[in-house]
Amino acid sequence: METTEGKILREARQRLGLTQQQVADKARIQIRQYQKFEGGERKLSTSSFYIARKVLEVLQLDVTTFVREKNA
Repeated sequence: METTEGKILREARQRLGLTQQQVADKARIQIRQYQKFEGGERKLSTSSFYIARKVLEVLQLDVTTFVREKNA
């Protein structure tokens, strides 16, 4: 079940032409962990700040924009 967070992450990843594996590698997290964020099984906003920051950095999203879009 896709969530708003997952949709934002997927759209940002696709806009940058990255695979899920590339995002995970650049963020230094496991592919399955990223898949859970994008797939809505786990919320990025409730993960550790370090992990959230790394994923948003790779996807070139700032925290303010991410939070605003997720709550829209």
